[in-house]
Amino acid sequence: MVHDFPGKASPRWTAGDLVYVRFHGGAGKYVGRYSESALRGCSDWLIKQAQAGRPIWAFFNNDSDAAAVSDALALEAMIGESSAARQEVKQ
Repeated sequence: MVHDFPGKASPRWTAGDLVYVRFHGGAGKYVGRYSESALRGCSDWLIKQAQAGRPIWAFFNNDSDAAAVSDALALEAMIGESSAARQEVKQ
């Protein structure tokens, strides 16, 4: 499990067959949107994990003002864009 809880964030690493990431807030504990660059950095790492055959689970716990929903959709779109770009290069 990887998480970004302020003051106690864990490094990005894997030790099993899947990846589980918890997002606790872009501006503090359970609050605030994530920046595009922060999500992009995480999406790049998650894509590498998926390419290694690991299922990805991401949980956003920054619920104020529906930030969790917005950030989850943004991360999903980034991963989808990257996957689509790789498919175009292969063809």
